[in-house]
Amino acid sequence: MTCRILLFAILLLVFGANRLSAIGRPDFSKDPLVHGAWLFKVHCNRCHGEYAKERLAEEYRSADKLEKAIADKGCRISWARARGGPLSPTEITAVSRYMLMWEELGREPDLPPLPEIPKLEPEKPASSYPIQTGPVPGQIPQTTGENALSPPLSKLIRKNTVARGAWLYTGNCYRCHLSYDQARMGRSLKGEKLQKMIENGKTSTQMNGFSILAGGRLKNSDIAAIMSYITLYENYGRPLAIAPELLKPPSVNPSDLLPVGLPQFPLVAGNAALGKNLYMMHCSRCHGSDRAGYIGRDLIPPFLSLRPDLFLKSTIKDGIPDSLMQPFSINEGGKLSPKEVDSLVVYLLTASSHDLPETESLTTLP
Repeated sequence: MTCRILLFAILLLVFGANRLSAIGRPDFSKDPLVHGAWLFKVHCNRCHGEYAKERLAEEYRSADKLEKAIADKGCRISWARARGGPLSPTEITAVSRYMLMWEELGREPDLPPLPEIPKLEPEKPASSYPIQTGPVPGQIPQTTGENALSPPLSKLIRKNTVARGAWLYTGNCYRCHLSYDQARMGRSLKGEKLQKMIENGKTSTQMNGFSILAGGRLKNSDIAAIMSYITLYENYGRPLAIAPELLKPPSVNPSDLLPVGLPQFPLVAGNAALGKNLYMMHCSRCHGSDRAGYIGRDLIPPFLSLRPDLFLKSTIKDGIPDSLMQPFSINEGGKLSPKEVDSLVVYLLTASSHDLPETESLTTLP
């Protein structure tokens, strides 16, 4: 009798294991559409919000193309298990079905109450940026802020992307940049570069990443709204007609005014002799063979920057938007390898442009 009970218990455990995944997925075998809706809320809502916010499948008319986009090509995360993600092919098909059904109906499909949504650990970002942990200085919980608005303004920021972007900018960016009238980041950083900076932060500064994947609080649609506000402001070149209440800075949190320790990065190191040769090949035509300036500015120290080595390295790698200074990094379409960029930086930081030995040992900053 005891053996029969034990055997029955083992069968129950095996049967239950087949009905639940590692994170406790309910059995959706009878309705893939419900399965897809549940998976979307588990995995996608964190960055995108409710499906109606971003309409991710709006441009896809083929289930195959949408499934490929979900698996690997349309998101910063590869969702397919074959690519290291959490979803099986059946689950990706279910998510695709839910999204395409939403687009076919133009609204949320009629669904029964969905099972409880489990709390998951943050997904590892597809980019090389590390996930930041802990609260981001200067950011305010937007749910609390939105609840504090009057009903008309709360409705406005839900319906009007630019108004929402202005409100989000004030709540998250004002602490460091003040009003956009004063900051005008969109003049020097545009498009993808500005978006990446908002999402991932800026190296060697107090600006941490604001996207959820980088440890921040902003969803993709929130960052897109901030981008819309900045872009429209720059298109008009003057302040926009935004309700003053949306541009009211958040109250100061005393903890935000405490000094923040900056991450420490090693000094740029390279071969100054190699850097000189690279300078003569790529830079002298604009900055002069003696670095005294010609079409471009002079490149003779000192450079007014907290970390002149990082400032020069960033400028050489990425260039200066809307100028003749184009990116020189191979990763940005230029001709210089990381080692060559570092060597050029070391040469530019030497005290003068006097000839250097052709074979100089590895040189670092003092």
